[in-house]
Amino acid sequence: MEFICLKKNMKQQPFEYRLANSLNNPTCKRKQIKKSVLQHCVNAGFIREVEKDNESLRYKWLMEVLDINLTSLSLLDQITVDSNYSLTPADVQTEIDAKVSAVVKNIVKRLMETAVAYPCLNCESIARDSQQKPELK
Repeated sequence: MEFICLKKNMKQQPFEYRLANSLNNPTCKRKQIKKSVLQHCVNAGFIREVEKDNESLRYKWLMEVLDINLTSLSLLDQITVDSNYSLTPADVQTEIDAKVSAVVKNIVKRLMETAVAYPCLNCESIARDSQQKPELK
C-alpha cells in the first residue's frame, strides 16, 4: 500500500523534480561523469579518438584512474550527500560538473607528480620504428 501512495505522490510532483530524481541515479551519474571527463581529455588533446577505439596504453591508464576516482567519489557520497533536500535537474548537473572537475584535477595532479612516464602518443609506433630502422655507422 505504501508503494502505491509513493507512486501517486510521484505523479503529483512537477516534471522537473521527477526528471531530477531519474537523473540522480548513481549509475546514470557515473556514466555522465565518465563521458564528460573523456570528452575533456579528447578536447585537450590528452587522448585521441583512435586511442579510445584501439584501447591504447594511455587510454587504459586513463580508464583505471577514472574508475578509481569514480569509486572514491561514490564512497565519499555515502557520508556527505544529504538525501533530504529537493533536487532539480540543475542541482544534479551542478553535482556532476563538480565531480567532473574533481576527476580532471586528479588526473592532472597524477600526471604532474608522476616520476614514471605514462604511455605517450607515439610510444608504440616509436618502438616499432626503432626496431625496423637499420643502424647508422
